[in-house]
Amino acid sequence: MGNCTAVMYCLCYSHIMAKITPKRKHTLRNIILAVAALPILFILYIIGTLLLSPVFDTADKSRFEKLDNQSRELYSQLQVASGGAELWTYVAGCEDMNRGVAGFYFTTDYACTTEVFTEVPISTLSQFLSLQDKYYLLIDQSKMMNKVSELDMQRPGDFGMRFVSSSAEKKYKTDDGITCTYLVNLSDGKNIDYGINLSVGNALVGISLRCTDTSRGDWYAG
Repeated sequence: MGNCTAVMYCLCYSHIMAKITPKRKHTLRNIILAVAALPILFILYIIGTLLLSPVFDTADKSRFEKLDNQSRELYSQLQVASGGAELWTYVAGCEDMNRGVAGFYFTTDYACTTEVFTEVPISTLSQFLSLQDKYYLLIDQSKMMNKVSELDMQRPGDFGMRFVSSSAEKKYKTDDGITCTYLVNLSDGKNIDYGINLSVGNALVGISLRCTDTSRGDWYAG
């Protein structure tokens, strides 16, 4: 009985295989080969990543070192332009963007940023306009970046026209594709609602240029 069952099984298998066309056999073989190749491709990917990682890191670090040098140069120019009347500050740093659950991280990226900024107390609209004229062109004409947008005014009917909370910003890109944002705002330092009237003695002008992009490492550490 057992032999008969085995014979019947062989006959059925032979019958089924006979029905499989050469085209289907070829497709099945390709699928099997593709599945078998996945582990090999994964290993090659890991090896390639490890070998090329130092090359990518070097290029990425150079990119952000260039940004740091250019930002510091602009910072020096702003200090000279201020003549000591306004205090400019320069900062550079990277923020860890790792995201994961229970210690398993999905990315090792950082956000590296340079920023030059000043904050000046004022009491009149003319002081605000004077500061905007004093620094905007110097930043706007900087050779470290190219213009992406025009000056976008928030509360366009008020910015530079009335002594109220308002702001304006402009976008730029460096030659290495790093995004920079020029921002000037007039406020009381606390209330961010646009259009709020500002009283004498409590107004602040903030001017900044912030450049940031995703990086492969914390290149500004230390």
